[in-house]
Amino acid sequence: MGRQSQKILTSFKEIESGDSLDVYSAKEPPFVSKPYRKPNIEGYVVASKNVTIMNSIYDIVYIDKGLKDGLQPGDC
Repeated sequence: MGRQSQKILTSFKEIESGDSLDVYSAKEPPFVSKPYRKPNIEGYVVASKNVTIMNSIYDIVYIDKGLKDGLQPGDC
């Protein structure tokens, strides 16, 4: 397979030499109707999308809880 020449038009974070690139494809978020659920479940952040000292609103983090623990898509 040959390499295709493509231009980067938009970037949502830094791109460094040697980074792997892929074609962007939009994903639809799951539809969640109001009122939003706020289950009282304690857990731990086990990873984050961006490595930073602190995470805040709109950051993506991964926790050690899921459907088996009673969480549903869209929970706050």
